[in-house]
Amino acid sequence: MYGIINLYKEKGITSFKQINMLKQVFPGMKIGHTGTLDPIAEGVLIVCVGKATRIADYIQCQKKVYLTEMILGLSTDSYDITGKELSKEPAEDVSNDEIVNVIKTFIKKQSQKPPIYSAKKVKGKKLYQYAFENKDVEIKESNIEILSIEDININNILYQDIPMKKISFKVECSKGTYIRSLCHDIGKSLNKYGTMSGLIRLQVGNFGISDSKKINEIINLASEGKINELLTPIEKAINLRSIYLNLSDVKKYVNGVKIQTEYNQNDYIIREINDHIIGIGKVDENGILKGKVMLDENYK
Repeated sequence: MYGIINLYKEKGITSFKQINMLKQVFPGMKIGHTGTLDPIAEGVLIVCVGKATRIADYIQCQKKVYLTEMILGLSTDSYDITGKELSKEPAEDVSNDEIVNVIKTFIKKQSQKPPIYSAKKVKGKKLYQYAFENKDVEIKESNIEILSIEDININNILYQDIPMKKISFKVECSKGTYIRSLCHDIGKSLNKYGTMSGLIRLQVGNFGISDSKKINEIINLASEGKINELLTPIEKAINLRSIYLNLSDVKKYVNGVKIQTEYNQNDYIIREINDHIIGIGKVDENGILKGKVMLDENYK
C-alpha cells in the first residue's frame, strides 16, 4: 500500500507535528513531505506514504499557488509577523497604482535570497540554526520564477497607530520560492518595509485545496477502515507519460538491464501491459530506457 495524501495543514501548528500525527494512521510505514509550511501558513501539504516517498522529488518540483497577505510599512527579522519587530514606518504615501505596478514587475525569472529563519541548508545546516546560534552565514540567492500574480487587493490600515497598507494577492511560483522573501522584496522595491502577515497554499501541482483533508478527517476515515480512500495514486500526482512493457521486458527492467525503445528523451511511468505500475524510468538521447525509481521489485 502506497500513495499520496493531500493534507490541509492548519494554521498555528508545525508541519512536522501534523505529519507525526499521520504516522499514527500508517504505523510502521515511511512518511515523507514534499515541502513544509511555516506555522503561520495553512493549506495544501502533500505527504507521501510508503513507496510513494520515492517520487517526492517529482512532486516537490511542481508549481505552487499561494494566497498571500503582507503589511507594507513593517519589518521583522523573519520577514513575517511572527518574528521580532525591527522597524515600522508610515506607508500611506505610496499610491495603490504604484504598488500594483511594482508587484507586477516580479512576474519573471529571478534570483531570490531566502530568509535567515528558513529550513534552507547551507553547509549541511539549516539557516534558522545559524540564526538561533547568532552565527553569521553567507546566504546565496536561488533561481526562482514567479509565473503570475493576480487578484491584488490593497487596504489602508492602522498598525500600532501607524498608517500602513495591507496587501493581498494570489501568486503562482516555482519550486524554492519563499513568499516571505517576495513580500520583503516588494517592500524594498517600494522603498518601504514589507512583511508577510498571512499565507494559504492553494495548490501544489495537481493537488488543490478543495480536495485536501484536515488531520481529524483523515484520522476518522482511517478509523472507519477507509484508508485507501485517502491515498491518491502516483500517476495522478506526477505529469509523466507511460511506457508499457511486456513481462519479459519488465523482468529485464527490474534487474537493471537497459532496454532499447523508440521514445524521446524524458522520464516516464513504467507499466506492465496490464497497467500495473513498476516504477519511473528515464529514456536517454539514444532511446535507451533505464530504471530510475523502483516501486515494484517482485518481478526479479
